[in-house]
Amino acid sequence: RDLHTAYRRQRQMCNKRQLEVIQKFTIVFNNDNTFKASAQNITFEGIWEANGKDRSVSINIEDRRNSTNLSNKFMDALVNARFYKGDSNYLRLAPEDKKSFIQLRHN
Repeated sequence: RDLHTAYRRQRQMCNKRQLEVIQKFTIVFNNDNTFKASAQNITFEGIWEANGKDRSVSINIEDRRNSTNLSNKFMDALVNARFYKGDSNYLRLAPEDKKSFIQLRHN
């Protein structure tokens, strides 16, 4: 599944022992490989790329000014994502070690 769709998401951090809903965020992945997102009364944008064969993903944020501690955590999770998995309801982004992920719900 590619990322060419809008997602309204609940950021969830997950490992083998816990599932924690952190905050609600909105992110829209555009067909031109740009995205726009909002988190805690701030907005940010950047570029993304995904490979459907190996499910790798790369997300880069262009400007992090005026971010809060919580929005920084969300931005870090996006930037550190290397793999994705999902369907029409959810998108999971995981870092290189795949020991955690953020889960985003399609709205």
